[in-house]
Amino acid sequence: MRTAQLALTALILAASVAGCRSDSEYDTRVTVVSSGDNIFSDSLDPLEMGIKYAINDNEKDVHLTVQALEYRQPYKGRQSDKLYNVGGVRVWATVSIRLCNLRGSTFSVDQSVWSLAYVDGIITEPTGLTGPDIPQPEYPINAPLEAGRCASGLISYSVRSDKRPERLLYGPQGFQPIEWVIPEG
Repeated sequence: MRTAQLALTALILAASVAGCRSDSEYDTRVTVVSSGDNIFSDSLDPLEMGIKYAINDNEKDVHLTVQALEYRQPYKGRQSDKLYNVGGVRVWATVSIRLCNLRGSTFSVDQSVWSLAYVDGIITEPTGLTGPDIPQPEYPINAPLEAGRCASGLISYSVRSDKRPERLLYGPQGFQPIEWVIPEG
């Protein structure tokens, strides 16, 4: 019965995701979590960068796919190194994110629920800055995402040039954080 439920969930998810544009250069594997699964389990292993993670929570009417596509450090592109004390020992780092609200309630997307975790326990939050001098395109800040829509873009961090984070954490309120392993540079 459980296998049939997971198969049906995967089929529905695949049909729903067809409505969201996908980029073939990124991994299309999906980790499916249905409301019958324990999405708050501590045993969830970190995902590889590029893997989609599906959240299906019928109680909260939340049905999403979330994907961390790429981590870049240092980020080379249009940006101002004068902002946020970037330059010298600090560099820009970016994470490319894609989140799709497949169906159900409007879901709020925000940069603040994404952070970088280092091996020594340090957690780095996004800069929270916005504007033309920040690496583009920017991932939305506190924006509603209606069913059937996707949000994507870059989240910027000011990081030490001599350290690289180990994991990317996605921790929206009410859900256990989802982690992606950041590959070595």
